[in-house]
Amino acid sequence: MLMWTTRRPLIGLIVAATLLAIAPACGGDGAADLEAARRLAEQGDAAAQAVLGEAYYFGNGVVQDYREAFRWSRLAAGQGNALGQALVGEVYYFGNGVAQDYGEAVRWARLAAEQSHPVGQARLGTAYYDGNGVAQDYREGVRWARLAAEQGYSGGQALLGHAHHYGLGVAQDYGEAVRWARLAAEQDNPVGEAFLGLAYYLGLSLAQDHAEGVRWYRLAAEQGYAFGQALLAEAYFYGKGVAQDLGEGVRWARLAAEQGDLIGQTVLGEAYLFGSGVAQDHAEAVRWFRAAAEQDGVLAQAHLGHAYYFGRGVTQDHAEAVGWLRLAAEQGSARAQALLGAAYYFGRGVVQDHGEAVRWARLAAEKGDARAQGLLGAAYHYGLGVTQDYGEAVRWSRVAADQGNAVGQGVLGEAYFFGRGVPQDYGAAVRWLRFAADQGNAVGQARLGEAYYFGNGVVQDRGEALRWLRLAADQGNSVGQGVLGAAYFSGRGVAQDYGKAIRWFRLAAEQGDARAQGLLGVAYYFGRGVARDYVTALTWLHRAAVAGDESARELRAEVIARMTREQLAEAQERAGDSGPLTTADPPFLADSHAPDAER
Repeated sequence: MLMWTTRRPLIGLIVAATLLAIAPACGGDGAADLEAARRLAEQGDAAAQAVLGEAYYFGNGVVQDYREAFRWSRLAAGQGNALGQALVGEVYYFGNGVAQDYGEAVRWARLAAEQSHPVGQARLGTAYYDGNGVAQDYREGVRWARLAAEQGYSGGQALLGHAHHYGLGVAQDYGEAVRWARLAAEQDNPVGEAFLGLAYYLGLSLAQDHAEGVRWYRLAAEQGYAFGQALLAEAYFYGKGVAQDLGEGVRWARLAAEQGDLIGQTVLGEAYLFGSGVAQDHAEAVRWFRAAAEQDGVLAQAHLGHAYYFGRGVTQDHAEAVGWLRLAAEQGSARAQALLGAAYYFGRGVVQDHGEAVRWARLAAEKGDARAQGLLGAAYHYGLGVTQDYGEAVRWSRVAADQGNAVGQGVLGEAYFFGRGVPQDYGAAVRWLRFAADQGNAVGQARLGEAYYFGNGVVQDRGEALRWLRLAADQGNSVGQGVLGAAYFSGRGVAQDYGKAIRWFRLAAEQGDARAQGLLGVAYYFGRGVARDYVTALTWLHRAAVAGDESARELRAEVIARMTREQLAEAQERAGDSGPLTTADPPFLADSHAPDAER
């Protein structure tokens, strides 16, 4: 589970929980005042109609009834009463008692705002801020919110605090954010309470104080404010400012999530993903991640991409994974950038492109992501997408390996095994390779098997070697396949079996493993496990020789010397654009020459 630190939520509820209480008092006895207001309202008094509408809206002295609230407020608004207009705007904005209609909400809020009514000003500011009923315009939102805030209205103050916190419509200024949030919070505004709590919790323009942060979170959460509930949930999950309680974390996260809060949805998704406070359930995790991802929740998009990439909670779909990962990666998510880099590296869901892989991996690696650092180290080690650079490979692999990344450990072990970028050190190689192998990394398993097979850095143990080699080979690792094939070919550590040797050689050779290609050529040349075939032998030996295998180059010349022109032409055709098999005819090559059957 990752700690949330930054967010830019929509704040459509920012005024709703604090609203009105601005109508002029009618006297000292609430019930009597309300009855008096009703009589006046029925006689057409606009102020009384507005007061009665407000009473029904909040259930003050009467049973809450949004339809009655709208009826009386609309009558007042029609007479130009600012409170009535503000109330009508609220009813339309939230769809309480009428069909939700942001356009109508804005129209009535503007009429109230132009009469300097703070509720109308705050609602109009929120509409501009959220882009509901008008084109989104943070500056215009802040302008109207400030007018309301300067009249002491907590809804405007809360919006100003939010704007300064995120730098939307104004310069980001945590000091100003705290000032306005505190003014709102002191009037029990849940938005102000939540953002004041956030300032304490993260130490933004205030001395960091987790307990004080949680206190304000709770006040907001208990008023039903979803963002406050989500923040409180995280506090419970991490045990900062409150005793850790995963069950309470899940309870508050669910309350927030069910209101559509993307942080609550993400936190609840992570609870299901990791089995924190609830039974682990990948499908349920995906459901909540999707809900948050569709609201542009970056962390949720990264989680959803991860789920599709590995098929956890959903059917594996690399293309769908890449779509979600790209959305998160382009917004700076290191987790998404790292996995997107892996997708390009292996060609999963996209056309393989090592250059793109390196580009995304580097972005994440520089933010400290171990997966990306490991991938970047591998790219430098093998020269994929970048110029091969063993020094850079070791640098990136080491920082990844120190964080427990298996790819980094495997590459670092291989670097020590061959002395690439570091002095050759079989002991260090085996240590890192074992770390990687124990995590299931095929490179680590293959090289550790090889170390045991030849006794490099460990006491030679071919039984242990074969165990590791088989694990790597079964994952498709060409080194493991090649060495396992060599074991079967020679009968060292295992009963000699040319058929099995050929099978493993072929799998490795087809992945470009030069050693396996050369040994497969040897098998065809001498007819071990396959029928003797000089053309096929030469084809594999040539591939190995081109890749730099010196023993294959030497045997290639011997095979060529025993071939007919027709055989050599066929082998050359198979070689394609990999270069000429020989620059001159062998000394005794003739059309009538037949290979020595006893050779």
